[in-house]
Amino acid sequence: MNDEYDDFEGLFDDLNEDDYEYEGSFDDEFSDLDDKYYHEAFINSYDILTEKVTLDQLIQKNYLESDGITTLIHDATAGPTKLELETILEYFEESEEYEKCAEIYKMIKEY
Repeated sequence: MNDEYDDFEGLFDDLNEDDYEYEGSFDDEFSDLDDKYYHEAFINSYDILTEKVTLDQLIQKNYLESDGITTLIHDATAGPTKLELETILEYFEESEEYEKCAEIYKMIKEY
């Protein structure tokens, strides 16, 4: 072992890996976002997925009208995963936006 790392030997020996196991959901990844961006990410993804707006139009709109930040729940370059669609559906179910739910549900069925 290299002498420069001797000071760190055994530093993590007493840690229990079970204490650091991630048991969250996809939704938890975004829980630290400001509520505004969290909500906008779902709306933005919905608008893109339902072709109400293109990504370029959305970015331009956010640049001109707000703080220039464009958030999405899904990866716009790869398209949504089934998990991302289910997460979007769940979000709109919780906010009782059932018209949006119906459109997202169709996408999940076609997946």
